[in-house]
Amino acid sequence: MPILSIIIPVYNSEQFLSKCIDSVLSQEFADFELILINDGSQDSSLEICETYVKQDHRVVLHTKENGGQAIARNIALKLAKGIYIAFVDSDDYISEDFFSVNMAVLLADSSIDLIHIPYVTFSGNEIHKVFSNIEKEVAGKENVFRYLISSGGYLWNKIYKKELFDNVYFPSGQIMEDLNCLPTIIQNVGRLRVSNKGKYFYRENENSTVHRKHSPKILRDLMDAYLSVVDACYKNNYRDLFIKFYALYISGYYSAICLFPNENFKEFRSRYDAYNFTFAECFYPELSLLQIVKLLFVKIFGIHCFAQTFRVFYKLRH
Repeated sequence: MPILSIIIPVYNSEQFLSKCIDSVLSQEFADFELILINDGSQDSSLEICETYVKQDHRVVLHTKENGGQAIARNIALKLAKGIYIAFVDSDDYISEDFFSVNMAVLLADSSIDLIHIPYVTFSGNEIHKVFSNIEKEVAGKENVFRYLISSGGYLWNKIYKKELFDNVYFPSGQIMEDLNCLPTIIQNVGRLRVSNKGKYFYRENENSTVHRKHSPKILRDLMDAYLSVVDACYKNNYRDLFIKFYALYISGYYSAICLFPNENFKEFRSRYDAYNFTFAECFYPELSLLQIVKLLFVKIFGIHCFAQTFRVFYKLRH
């Protein structure tokens, strides 16, 4: 039985898929299974996957009708045999030491639930930004929560104990499902290691879900993911984090109203207005002046009135 299960959902990825799979199979650490979930690809992705199955016994292929990345991940988690789990997107790749140095840390100390690894954003042959880490350990529920919730809701630059996903189900048909599930995953983490070794190379692709042209559904998915973070901060009574993320994410409702004024976003209006905060909290030191003004407006008049008022300014500017 492999120690590690690496999950790659695949959909129409023929252009980058071989580079992605090669970067996994050439790892210095070899005790893993690679689970490829072909999500009804219409290009040659399935044929590419089948070639790797024939070449390497560690590659497992499951083919399904197209249903989205979330369903693909849920299926892969059920198939996974490893004690540890990692996710790689099919248009990205990893450095050859990604698993060797970091799995050594995990295997040496079973109390570590998760390891957080540096990443690089790029497109074509151009490196956009390198996100390095300062190596450290983080322990305790609140410290872990604060670190992970503030470091981005990405699945792919981490290695996890598989048991962290026992009660996690990625919402099907939604974008930003990583962020949506992050609070649930965090609740199960008691101790994590921040690593400065290995790199995940994240391709900034204009055709990816996060770069699609906005639609009412996409905006609903974004607000749902954003509010999952706000909910977690609010329910855990981390007031500074709550007000920080609430101030950041009220733009989701504002954008929805500005772009689609005739659409009914009532369910999110009630969710935004359900949070209680004080006037004093509107002046949290890390907020910008504009965020403070927005929070005060929402506090006095409610999220919908805020959005409708700012929509007037939006229409004047456009």
